[in-house]
Amino acid sequence: MIDDSALWTWFVFDSGLPTQRAKALLEAWQTAGISLTGALEQVQAQAALLGLTPGEAGLLASGRAALRAAPDPPQALTWLDALYPRGLRALPLRVRPALVFYQGDTSLLAHPIVYLAPGSVSAGQEELVRETLSLLLGEDIVVGVFEGTPQAALAMDEATAAEGELLIFARSGLGRREPGESESQFVAHGRALLVSPLPPSVPFQPGLESVLHQVAWYASERVILTADSSPSYPPSGWLTSKPVLELRSAVEHQPQPAPCATAREPSDVLDWMEGRTAPEPLPGGVFDGPQGPTSGTSTTIADDDGGLDALDHLPPLSPEEILKTLGKSGAIPEVLRRRILKGH
Repeated sequence: MIDDSALWTWFVFDSGLPTQRAKALLEAWQTAGISLTGALEQVQAQAALLGLTPGEAGLLASGRAALRAAPDPPQALTWLDALYPRGLRALPLRVRPALVFYQGDTSLLAHPIVYLAPGSVSAGQEELVRETLSLLLGEDIVVGVFEGTPQAALAMDEATAAEGELLIFARSGLGRREPGESESQFVAHGRALLVSPLPPSVPFQPGLESVLHQVAWYASERVILTADSSPSYPPSGWLTSKPVLELRSAVEHQPQPAPCATAREPSDVLDWMEGRTAPEPLPGGVFDGPQGPTSGTSTTIADDDGGLDALDHLPPLSPEEILKTLGKSGAIPEVLRRRILKGH
């Protein structure tokens, strides 16, 4: 019996059909309750009912013989598999992977994935990212990173001295990579899973990178932006698709407000993950915090003793300071001036 993922790999990439056409047929057959195996078994007798042209039917009928003689198929999850990342199902068919190829233990996909989005990391930001990673790697999650980024290098480095698991999104087909010794050890011991929507033989292609970044983003439950003071925000649709946190070492480095929460301490990240402090983004960059929806500005996680309660501990203003503040709005009536001075 032909393995399902092998059949899907052949159908999408090697059957002779354009990839987009193959995915459209798979989606249509799925809606109709027809498996790929079932469709191919009646491809010539029921071509019209399956939505196939005579040419497509003949192509598929003649091509299956090559599949039976093929070597061992690559490991892959189809979008019908239970462990296929749920967030990818929300992608348009054009960019939704029919398969996710992998190396490693796929049970890691059963855990929540917290993705450290790619971006440059300054020297001042690096220590904050490292401290955050050391906390995240101790949680019941999988840390996702994109191959070749500073976040991936820091995550691999921190994982050598801590427990925890990594999900590495590859920039090419998995057969075109040369993993380092540390990465290979992580995979062998079930602590890292490599994934790619590209067939194993596809090399790195800069033109595909934006799609690969989108796949990594949507495959995750939560996203943390860890870039330095001038990040390039992804499209607004990405930002509102899931909880997003921007990790910042100093408030003066904040760029223009973005539709996501912000934090300045690694411990704040855990609060955000457990929903204790930071609001969650709603469509349109609007937040639903403790006081209800507010405007779509960046929200900084405050300390537990911060907020309005802190006003009770501020020192009182002197009469001169009060008069100076009121004077900015215009002339102060003499009666009010005397009352303020007398009251102090």
